[in-house]
Amino acid sequence: MSRYASLFTFLFGTTGNVLNILVFSQRSFRSNPCTICFLFASVANLTAILSGVTSRMLNGWSADLTNTDRFICKFRIYILNVARPVAFWLILLAITDRWLLSSTNIHYRQISTMKNAVRSIIMVVISAIVVFSHIIYCYEPNIINTPLQCYGSTIACQLVSDILFTFVSVFIPVLLMLIFGLMTINNIRQVRGRIQHADISTRATQRSSQARQRHGLNKMD
Repeated sequence: MSRYASLFTFLFGTTGNVLNILVFSQRSFRSNPCTICFLFASVANLTAILSGVTSRMLNGWSADLTNTDRFICKFRIYILNVARPVAFWLILLAITDRWLLSSTNIHYRQISTMKNAVRSIIMVVISAIVVFSHIIYCYEPNIINTPLQCYGSTIACQLVSDILFTFVSVFIPVLLMLIFGLMTINNIRQVRGRIQHADISTRATQRSSQARQRHGLNKMD
């Protein structure tokens, strides 16, 4: 059952991310900071699937060298643990870009540029490479009494890995996504409120002007 579930995830995950990459890499989208973030997030997601799900499929047929080969164990887990948070944080950057563009503050809107988007992407990738570098030292194959055979070789390594995965890869970016998403919705409501207020004021002005014109014509009569 596990092997077929992994195959299903691999096929649909790979297909979806490849399609995202093909769409977001089109020339008409390349000047959009939000699209660039989604493009590299799709690349990171695809990398995570290839490095993570592939191993599970092979493990279903007892052909996963990750459990026995030291280099493959360290390399695969390191790539997976770097790619996974990068994808989450780049999606967060895309949501943050939408918040900036929807703001009524012009200074916030000016922050949303391709230059800043590229800088942020580079910072996210470098941060993930550094934060999860302990895996190269910590992880070893053929570990017993652990969820996986390729796992942290000491209790300290396992604890650090679990904490980083929980907070850096999942909890913090998801929480920030929720916060910036709600802030974006609030910005949109404010903009709509201003537009409606402006429309009401314009209509009132027009009615007042028409009333004055009619009053003037009545006096002339």
